[in-house]
Amino acid sequence: MEFQQLVFERRSIRGFKPDPVPRRVLDEIIEVAAQSPSSMNTQPWHVHVVTGDVLDRIRTGNTERMLATGKPDREIRGHGRYEGQHREGL
Repeated sequence: MEFQQLVFERRSIRGFKPDPVPRRVLDEIIEVAAQSPSSMNTQPWHVHVVTGDVLDRIRTGNTERMLATGKPDREIRGHGRYEGQHREGL
């Protein structure tokens, strides 16, 4: 696929079905994403897959915060420090 085609055909999904995503699909997505290029091959990503009660608690907390403040909060808390920061000059 050409990059221009990829950019023009991408889309954002904001409404989701209630059906769970099959585990094999999640595994495939993570496997493909792990091959993505990163700056200086640092591979700084962390993947968290949540389902069930944990996902429900996250949704409830996000909704409550949004209703209380009127502002979206996209911060991922508890991630910790980026491993590359300990290197000199970073």
